[in-house]
Amino acid sequence: KCPVEPFRALVRIRQRHTEAEALVTPDPAGDISVDFTEAQRAITPGQAAVFYDRDKVLGAGIIRAAKGR
Repeated sequence: KCPVEPFRALVRIRQRHTEAEALVTPDPAGDISVDFTEAQRAITPGQAAVFYDRDKVLGAGIIRAAKGR
């Protein structure tokens, strides 16, 4: 079941990236925005973003765009 409300998760943006805290916000069109608590380096379109609750995978998606702060 896909969430419809924002939720907090740990997010990994590269295979060797350490998970970072973020607010994950789904929208009605099926897109998801990820707002990291701390700025992340080298977020690159085409890479996967994987959402975790500790060691449980909550979901994933392909990064389409990265926005700077």
